[in-house]
Amino acid sequence: MAKLNLGLALATTDWSPVFEAVSVEQKAKAFYSQTMTLVDDHLPIKASLENPRQWWSFVNRELGRSQERAKSITIEGKAEHEVAEALNQHFSTAWCPGQDLYVFPLQRPDKSVELCTIGETKALLKGINPSKASGPDNLPTWMLKHYAEDFAPVITHLFNTSYEQGIIPSVWKAANVVPIPKFKGATKPSDMRPVSLLPVLAKLLERCVLKILLPSITPVITNQYAYLKGSSTVIAVIRMVHTWLTALDSRDNIAVQTLFADMSKAFDRVNHAILLQRVNDVLASPRMVAWLHNYLQCRFQRVSANSNLSSWRELTSGVPQGGVLSPYLFLLFMSSRATVYRDTLDVGYADDVGLSRPVTLAKLSTDKTMIEEASQLDDWADHNDMLLNGKKSQQLLICFSRNIPVPPPLSLGGELVPVTSVAKGLGFIFDNRLSWRDHVRAMVSKASSRLHYLRLLTKQGMSVHDLIQVYLSLIRPILEYGHVLLVGCSEEQAASMERVQRRALRIISCGGRRSVPELPSLKERREAAAVSLFKAMLHPEHPLHDLVPAQRLSATGRTLRNSQHISVPFARTKRLKQSFVHCAVRLYNNSA
Repeated sequence: MAKLNLGLALATTDWSPVFEAVSVEQKAKAFYSQTMTLVDDHLPIKASLENPRQWWSFVNRELGRSQERAKSITIEGKAEHEVAEALNQHFSTAWCPGQDLYVFPLQRPDKSVELCTIGETKALLKGINPSKASGPDNLPTWMLKHYAEDFAPVITHLFNTSYEQGIIPSVWKAANVVPIPKFKGATKPSDMRPVSLLPVLAKLLERCVLKILLPSITPVITNQYAYLKGSSTVIAVIRMVHTWLTALDSRDNIAVQTLFADMSKAFDRVNHAILLQRVNDVLASPRMVAWLHNYLQCRFQRVSANSNLSSWRELTSGVPQGGVLSPYLFLLFMSSRATVYRDTLDVGYADDVGLSRPVTLAKLSTDKTMIEEASQLDDWADHNDMLLNGKKSQQLLICFSRNIPVPPPLSLGGELVPVTSVAKGLGFIFDNRLSWRDHVRAMVSKASSRLHYLRLLTKQGMSVHDLIQVYLSLIRPILEYGHVLLVGCSEEQAASMERVQRRALRIISCGGRRSVPELPSLKERREAAAVSLFKAMLHPEHPLHDLVPAQRLSATGRTLRNSQHISVPFARTKRLKQSFVHCAVRLYNNSA
């Protein structure tokens, strides 16, 4: 009955103050005044929505791995009511000093532009996840979803007015920051990870803007494999490994110098003035530049901890964490980097930067090209208010020779970069011979440790069907993270991964006393995934399309029965022959 009354009240609500107000700030205040009155009058109710997480909540409780947040946050030397303010102070130390944003003339055109239609807004409202928490505006997310038909016209008007005037209502530029401990028992501010909760309507507005912004900035985002369509950590690693192995396939004694650079608090330190100048250089739309100018100005955050709220703090730098536009603005900011030499491989994944260069062993001890690249990166960071952490960065020398000279030392941020024989990056473990030995060993160890979950649940009488679901969700994904890169792995490595699956099925079957469904082998799934990815690479817009070899018809100029197959590229060493691209071509040809 309460929901019915709320629906009737919405249908008869007078939204004329919203449409008649002149500024978007006044329109937003009128909207929230009407909406929150409805909430107060008709919401002693709670949304009775189905909870699809119920089954997993049960499983996690039984396994003792509940993801519920701690009821209270403890910080050394601080009373419970002081924690929120202390954390807000700590999180703000990562920001760089603010600058005036009057770095270019802003001229908005007189012609009005419609950012979105009522139908588009209605679709966005209906797509809201009702279980998501509200931001500082305290507007119930389930209500926006349930009454999308009633809210769509007025919210569309707000969005279009915001874009036309180049102003975002202040209520949409505020965020509640929830501190999440990085590990159990964390008691220091540095052990907390800030998670920002923005108003849902603010994120929907950003989605509408992103639809227009993304086509304009994508062409100038270079060497980045995060957030963009078709990109991932796996795609980035395929690019690196293929380039390395191709260089090492030479008859000359070649080594590959690799630098994995670490940036500290990169998202929080984005200089607004530099970012806006970059936006102005790239975008041809003055209206969009003006809107983004206002989007970054006068943003505030407060920390919520132990049922207490800290005071508000104005952000002086950084892209709004939790925002829809933030990742793409950050990529645009990072894409201003450049390398000294054209043949230097530059692979970026958000704030992770990987630089690598081939060098002959005879010149390794005296070659300074990698030093120049590190210095160039240092200079870029200094000019853009970024901080490089040399101690957390890694230098890896990849070489298959026995006698390897010592390369010149590299430094970042005034600190020497440690040289290691095993480097970690983007979720993978690289050794200096690219054998994947350490990576596979770590995967098998982690997956094997989770077999304990199956033993616990089997003893508690869980059905075979549910146990299979637990295996497919919690154990097999560990063995299949980036598994296309292991499509040419050694028989020993493949067997060690298959043993984990066989052990899991043996536990589920209670040693063979219960029948279990047959699952495809991990090798079959690796090969199928490799073929699927290779087919995607055939499309010209794919980030790895340039790695696809020529078709035999174009390579030979002859019409053959297998002219649609791809030519297998030449490889001198077995390592290159067993790499992803070569294996994927052979598997693709066999499946065609």
